[in-house]
Amino acid sequence: MTFIMKKSKLFYVFAALAVLALLAGIYYSIPGVYHPLLFFDHAIYLINVPKINAYSHHKYTAVFLMVALAFFFLAYLLQRRKKAIA
Repeated sequence: MTFIMKKSKLFYVFAALAVLALLAGIYYSIPGVYHPLLFFDHAIYLINVPKINAYSHHKYTAVFLMVALAFFFLAYLLQRRKKAIA
């Protein structure tokens, strides 16, 4: 497999991950919908309190949107470029 084909496949992988992270960021910004939360203080475990999990969570939204931005940037760097005709 050539480097260009690997680069092309990585472009699609990073683009798909960027779209998923963007959708997760939008999902966590919607109030009134159940949002699974992770608590990172002691051990990682899932918080299952319906009243807390129904609010919009700005930290999770910001993290997912930053991850989406990073994946979009990586996909942009890995996109196929057409050669300029001289």
